[in-house]
Amino acid sequence: MENGPSSSQRMRGLRWLGIPAVILLWEAIARLFVDQTVGESSFLPTLVDVVKRDLPAFAIFDFSSRGFEGGASYLSAIKILAINALSTIRLVFLGVGIGAVIGIGGGLLLARWKTLRSAVEPIILVLRTIPLLALIPLFLLWFGAALSGHITYIAFAVSAMLIINTLEAVRNVPPVYMSFSRTLGASENHVFRTVIFPAIIPELVGGIRVVLGLAWAIALGAEFLASQSGLGRLLLLSQNFLYTGRMLVIVILFGIFAAITNSLALYIGRRVTRWMP
Repeated sequence: MENGPSSSQRMRGLRWLGIPAVILLWEAIARLFVDQTVGESSFLPTLVDVVKRDLPAFAIFDFSSRGFEGGASYLSAIKILAINALSTIRLVFLGVGIGAVIGIGGGLLLARWKTLRSAVEPIILVLRTIPLLALIPLFLLWFGAALSGHITYIAFAVSAMLIINTLEAVRNVPPVYMSFSRTLGASENHVFRTVIFPAIIPELVGGIRVVLGLAWAIALGAEFLASQSGLGRLLLLSQNFLYTGRMLVIVILFGIFAAITNSLALYIGRRVTRWMP
């Protein structure tokens, strides 16, 4: 008798049904609102309209000194989307990189020196509870539309999250690990370097994955309010003219980028923690 598909195989099959199901649901609902379309201002555009009309229409977004120009061309549209996507990707990775160094390094520093942690941790917790979108006007006032302001904003948000994540990861290390190391004659610095830091890596990897997902939303917020390039800027211009299809294209791009970075972080995390059972 042949064995049927295993439970894990069935689960993998179900994972791939989610995206087609959402696409079919969107298309079915969009067909119900097809009569509400006014030019390109569709309440819910069909996917055919998005591909045939809204995607090539990005060719009109030319941020050069000559202003808006161009027609509905797939090649020009892809070029504009690629240029602005690269701007957003650079913003995200610079902000996350700087924020991760500050956040993880600061968290380890506070975990190592308890006196410093007692003085600084309450301030960090207060800053961590402030809604990030509420800080955008302040960063806009301080930095204007400069790229350095956007990077600083993302780095601030990422570092605030990772400092707390690092401190909690250190607290979650079983005390018996440190006690056993000290019994064998290890110094505090040696314990921290060879016991605590390796033990918190799996939890840090999980925190970085969460931060990477949120970083795209944070970058979108920064570009949405004050930027001359990037996908957030294209989204704002599309919103101003109620071009729902163009907004959908940008949302899909953000979803793709977030999925790619999550998969990359998961792969790197598995390589780094391959010693785990």
